[in-house]
Amino acid sequence: HWQEQQIKSLLLVTLVRGDDVSGFLGLDTVRTSRNWQDDDITLLTRAVAIFAQAMERRDTAEGLSRSEGQYRSFVEDQSDFVVHWRPGHKVASVNDRCCQYFGISREEITGQSFLSLIHPDDRAQVTGRLAWLSRLHPQTEGEHRVLKRGGGYAWARWVDRAFYDDAGNVIEYLSSGND
Repeated sequence: HWQEQQIKSLLLVTLVRGDDVSGFLGLDTVRTSRNWQDDDITLLTRAVAIFAQAMERRDTAEGLSRSEGQYRSFVEDQSDFVVHWRPGHKVASVNDRCCQYFGISREEITGQSFLSLIHPDDRAQVTGRLAWLSRLHPQTEGEHRVLKRGGGYAWARWVDRAFYDDAGNVIEYLSSGND
């Protein structure tokens, strides 16, 4: 229907993402006919590449958001205590089960050291076990006493996993425990 719009010259570049055609980007003239130059084609091709990259970033962000929501739902549904923490033993997040068991709110524990929830006599053993973690051995398991809601201690079994960046530095940990 480009004839109905009285288009005299048309330059279209296909927007392709992977194996799929996502659309077209074009330039047209309606007053006079035009011979499109290489610079025109190059400019439009670059604009299409920018659009394609923006669409890929949007799709990646949407996928990541969905994945994070699924992960959060999975963590919250666990019957185990789940603690996400950073180097220095600082808590980044915990699940509801952890809050209920220890009798703390997320606000109270986030940013604090989780060592305060471990029996003082067991802290050296726990920090020693965690210090053993490496890229070759990123996971450890152990038991130690933890402070329960209302006071007193109970034994809990924990699995601790370290995550590393490309340079081999620990960026975060994930621990799962049960009593």
